[in-house]
Amino acid sequence: MTATTIAGRQDELNPGRAQPPRGIQGHVVLTLADTLTGHGFDVLDPDPAAVHHLKITNVPGALCDLDLHASGRIEMNYRLGDPCEAEPDRLAQVVTILLGAEEQASDPPDRGRAPAPHGEGTVWSAACRLLAAIGLRIQVDLRVDQFRYEVYSAADVTNPMRPERGIARIFDDNSIQWSSDLADPVGNLGGLAPREVAELVARALD
Repeated sequence: MTATTIAGRQDELNPGRAQPPRGIQGHVVLTLADTLTGHGFDVLDPDPAAVHHLKITNVPGALCDLDLHASGRIEMNYRLGDPCEAEPDRLAQVVTILLGAEEQASDPPDRGRAPAPHGEGTVWSAACRLLAAIGLRIQVDLRVDQFRYEVYSAADVTNPMRPERGIARIFDDNSIQWSSDLADPVGNLGGLAPREVAELVARALD
């Protein structure tokens, strides 16, 4: 699955969203980079002319980058250096922070059944059960590759109590993709402020 899955879907759902001029994109990228650097992360912009892609280079045991789309979508891609070392608790923790569900995690609703033990099923499915147990909404997506005879799966996770936090997608290779709208004061559209995004990403990576 490509890294633009969520952003592409959201852009189709929001065709009227204002296209930010290059100056605003540059300001957002600098705000993200400066804030994350303040948290001790090394941030590179491999293509300064485009000012839309940031690569965080010193996340322990993981790879992480941020993409700013012309539509005003911000997207984080998080992948462990060794996917086999992924733990359900860690994947669930990253998603919980990004979707603003930490308070729900500290006081989960009683849904009448506990999540299945981690030993049952895959790592990403165990993470989804942990997230569902605290009230997050899970929608599983399957895609069949008829040429390679493979089936790919992913779960879209949203927080009904914090819809402005966007969508986190957990893939079957234990990577995570998070996507949300940036606030656009010019177009009077709601969303997250660039500094708020950077603070969320820094907390999720700690």
